[in-house]
Amino acid sequence: MPIELRQGQDKPDFSCQLTDSDSVLSYLIDELLPDIKSLAELKITLFIIKNIYDSGRNFACITLNQFMKGIQDKNSRFINRGVGLARQHIIKGISLAEEHGTILVYRQGHKGKEKRWYFLNTPENQKIVQALAKNDLSINSLIANQQVLEEHII
Repeated sequence: MPIELRQGQDKPDFSCQLTDSDSVLSYLIDELLPDIKSLAELKITLFIIKNIYDSGRNFACITLNQFMKGIQDKNSRFINRGVGLARQHIIKGISLAEEHGTILVYRQGHKGKEKRWYFLNTPENQKIVQALAKNDLSINSLIANQQVLEEHII
């Protein structure tokens, strides 16, 4: 069952939800949790929200490998350990979260060699993903900017 949206909305609006941990938790419990029926989707959604909140921004580039094995800092220390699910369950959770409109997926490359990055569905991230799709922005520059920011955060 898709997340019910407010009148005039076609996707969940996270734009004002990431200001502090209380608002993130309230939004997750009040708005998202009732419609999330899969443990995999819940874990994927929580993983994305945590990484975005920890970064201090409204986006995070997360690879499938990072969902599976976790994210490391520049010194190869694990910041987190991933979602604790097998690959097929991660893929299903991502698919469900994308269907519900809670995440955006940017795909690059050809089938079999495709890379994917996942973003929480915010107005800012919609613009980023659109710019990536139009080649107005490269994923490499986005990742480089994110890594520079993470060096100052971690």
